[in-house]
Amino acid sequence: MSALFIVIGRDKNMAKKGATYSAKSDRHAEHKHLFGSGGKSDFIINMTAQGAQKLCGVYSIIAILLVALSSIPYYIAKAVESGDEYNMLNSADGQTLAFLIMTLLVAAGFIGMLVFMVACVKKEIVVGKNKALWLFAGVLISALISTLAADDIGTAFFGYLDRAEGFITIIGYIGFFAVGMTLTNAVYRRRAANTVVVIGSANALMGILQSIPALAKWIPGYYNYLFIDYINNVSKAEYFNRYAGYDASYAADGFTCSPFALGALLTIAFALALNNAAYGKFIGRVLNTAACALMAGAAIATQTFPAMLGIAVVLLTAFILAIVGAVKEEQADTESEGGKRFGKAPLLMVLLCGVISAAIFGGIFATDNFRMRNEHIMYTDSFERLGIAYGAHSAHEDGIYPTLWYEGALTFENSPVIGVGPDNWATMWNSGEGMEIDRTYNEYLDTAVTRGVLGLAFYAAVIIVTLIKAARIFRRTFGKADKLAAGLFTAFLAYAVQAFFNISALCSTPFFYLVIGIIWSYDAKGRPLDEIKKGSEK
Repeated sequence: MSALFIVIGRDKNMAKKGATYSAKSDRHAEHKHLFGSGGKSDFIINMTAQGAQKLCGVYSIIAILLVALSSIPYYIAKAVESGDEYNMLNSADGQTLAFLIMTLLVAAGFIGMLVFMVACVKKEIVVGKNKALWLFAGVLISALISTLAADDIGTAFFGYLDRAEGFITIIGYIGFFAVGMTLTNAVYRRRAANTVVVIGSANALMGILQSIPALAKWIPGYYNYLFIDYINNVSKAEYFNRYAGYDASYAADGFTCSPFALGALLTIAFALALNNAAYGKFIGRVLNTAACALMAGAAIATQTFPAMLGIAVVLLTAFILAIVGAVKEEQADTESEGGKRFGKAPLLMVLLCGVISAAIFGGIFATDNFRMRNEHIMYTDSFERLGIAYGAHSAHEDGIYPTLWYEGALTFENSPVIGVGPDNWATMWNSGEGMEIDRTYNEYLDTAVTRGVLGLAFYAAVIIVTLIKAARIFRRTFGKADKLAAGLFTAFLAYAVQAFFNISALCSTPFFYLVIGIIWSYDAKGRPLDEIKKGSEK
């Protein structure tokens, strides 16, 4: 091809000037130049569609692995205090490592936005035909307003201690959305989803090992002893001298350093694994069924309600979608459309995974080793990991969730429009209402408290739009080459439901934004599902 251009160029110049053509003087003649330059940055504008899709796909996996692997030193830094009777958390190094995770997350998100821009240049994403993207601008602007109006702008910007969920972390989350939206190729969507399954399985295995008392010395978990209460109403000073009450319990947290964060991660990974088990080939079905069993056991081992709720919602949603898919097959000849008939196999696989999950739960429950320890894990997390709980903890007659939601609602009333600022919990305590711990354990209420009704409105709009998109994608893609849509819909819905009883976290929330981005990627070009055709995954 280059030789052809040389010949053409030589002939053209000879006709005009009668002179000999110099290939060196016009070596870039066959290329388009970005901003009129001849620099190496031209690779963007001269990149093929396949090259752009590969760039986006490869980077998505790198970003996923970066966040997942960064949690390992975070886990290791939570060293057990030597010589202490109790296996408690030590946040001295954890805060530094949490800041590191935040930095890597923001960096990965920032690079993801650059990749997003490349996808826009290559028309893999047509911004003009995705006007709903302005909702994410609203999320950022509302968060920025809340940050600038906060009593402690530094905390609102960088986040608080190990939480590290300030404004820049929100930018990182949206960056992961951008990464997911660049996955306009079905092959790379599936590879990214499978990477999440692997990460979820690794955390599940670690969580199960942590929940076995005999292995606690070699594979430490950081919720082996849960904070119960002050003994005999001792003072706070006496508490720090280890006179408080603790109860032995082996709650799984994987590499996330939180049973609640592990539950959120497992919800997403379980949904994607179940989808592979339902619609994959034989070997894939076997491996993903085993992964589902592993993650179901780990979810129970967290001893938290949202983890088990997430798994239950996944199974119920997948079951309903399998029934809907079977009905759609009866109403249309999918094979004549270039699709594939799944028959009753997806329904049977979902039922099988459901039976296995129920059997695991029943087996653990029958041994009398199962306990729901939401309240105690919350207080252990706040006292021992962060040291920021307010006042003495005692059992609540109305339950921990109603208590925290009521306190959150009171704080919201003090600053309803723009909130108190991201992670600006000190403001809550100084308000006179006094939150018992630093989160309401309702992600939507947390958003309202910290970013006000304005921030909640934009976030809720993103959730609603994504839910509509996910439902439409499943309806249009079932029986065609792309079989991931059902898993994405299930993962998104299950996470959104369990979020009513959970909190966002550095080690889990990026995966949720990634799922949102992948769902939006189907409509990224403004021509929904053009790439979904016979042989698109070949």
